[in-house]
Formats: sequence, structure tokens, C-alpha cells
Amino acid sequence: MNLVPIADKPFGTVACLLVGSLSVALVAVLGRVVQVQLAPSAQLCEIISPKPIDPANLPLRSSIIDRRKRTLFVNGPAANGEGRR
Repeated sequence: MNLVPIADKPFGTVACLLVGSLSVALVAVLGRVVQVQLAPSAQLCEIISPKPIDPANLPLRSSIIDRRKRTLFVNGPAANGEGRR
């Protein structure tokens, strides 16, 4: 009987199939990334478009307290009058 040591066979059939299927999956993901970057859909453009935020309309936060109900921070105007951002 002719036995071949494992070291002489660097890759088996299962390993080749695994590497091949992972390569195909990575190429498919790369293709999708390129497609989205080059030609995004109208729905995606609507989602990622910048939306204006008016800081004057943001609600104020309540006071921050610790577990012993001690006040750590009371919401109020900032020292320079511009507010926190």
C-alpha cells in the first residue's frame, strides 16, 4: 500500500472548496460595495443626505444625578452663552 504523508498534500479537497467559496463570497461583497458607491439608489441617497439641525430647537436635558440622588449636573446656559455642542 502506498501511503502519502499529510505534509506532502498541502491542501485537501475540503480546504480547496472552502477557499474557493470564500473567494467567491468576498468578490460578491466587493462587487456590491462598488455598485453602491458608484450608483446609489434614490432611497439610499435620501437616507444618507445631510439633514439640517437647528440647535435652538433641541430640547434641554434634565439634571444628571448619581445613584445616591446627588446632583452631578444641572442643565442651564453655558458660561459663554453659546450653549453646548
